[in-house]
Amino acid sequence: MKGQILAELMIAIAITAVLAAIGAQLLNVGLYSAGTGRHFRRPASGWPTGGRSF
Repeated sequence: MKGQILAELMIAIAITAVLAAIGAQLLNVGLYSAGTGRHFRRPASGWPTGGRSF
């Protein structure tokens, strides 16, 4: 009986970890598409913009 509870607990922890990883990835993609990463972009030529961010 104790082993079954332990097994179910391990499965629940594994499922929670997978869902947390998926949620973090979706949040990361959402933040990037919202424009949070625009300050780190460079022009297509590869030259820096002189300190200005567009």
